[in-house]
Amino acid sequence: MASTTQTPNLTLDYLMPDQAQKHVTLNDALRRLDALVQLSVASRTRTAPPAAPDNGARYLVPDNAAGAWRGQAGKLAFFADTGWQFMTPQTGWRVWDEEVSQLLVRTGTGWQATGGGSGGGSADPLGGVRIRRLTETYTLGNTSHSPLSIPSHSLLLGMTAIVTRQIVGTTYWRLGIAADRRRFGDRLPAAVDTRVNGPSDPPAVYWAETPVLVSPVTGGFRSGEVRVNVFTLELPDA
Repeated sequence: MASTTQTPNLTLDYLMPDQAQKHVTLNDALRRLDALVQLSVASRTRTAPPAAPDNGARYLVPDNAAGAWRGQAGKLAFFADTGWQFMTPQTGWRVWDEEVSQLLVRTGTGWQATGGGSGGGSADPLGGVRIRRLTETYTLGNTSHSPLSIPSHSLLLGMTAIVTRQIVGTTYWRLGIAADRRRFGDRLPAAVDTRVNGPSDPPAVYWAETPVLVSPVTGGFRSGEVRVNVFTLELPDA
């Protein structure tokens, strides 16, 4: 039975006769429309919300999300005024993924790339061979943080990183793996917006899942945040 109190597609509340404080209902609908119209998200791989999100920030929540996103996997998260709100995407919705510059469409099984991004062409131009980007924000000084890992049976193309919150506790830091903590960057400044561009020279195959490490050159981390991206090439199943 059709609802008489909400719109059928976006479940926006109708204004009712003799309703008190109608501006509350109207403003909530405007917030949702502001989030959904010309839909674009900062990321669909980040597993924890940013510490200080901008008003209007939008993300697609991945599996195993933490913090305020816990239990909201698959939903659109948008920050409105003082807190996160969530909406369930419907079949046919389209979204621009800012992280990888790609247009996605919602199908019955999930988000499908439509091409038109930096790769151009069809959604599967390499016949199933996939160039994959994995992203994680390292909250430094948090010993419970789970690091990003290079997937098993993948060809590592390289890593990039950016300091998103000032690092405290060391003047310099490194980006690498346990076997070589400096492989993708050494003596990197602790200042916000420090950027790392570390191609794998040469590209290397990793046969087992390998954690990516952000480590101090001296001392130890007390606080700070570093967003790390791992780029791999993966073959399709037979």
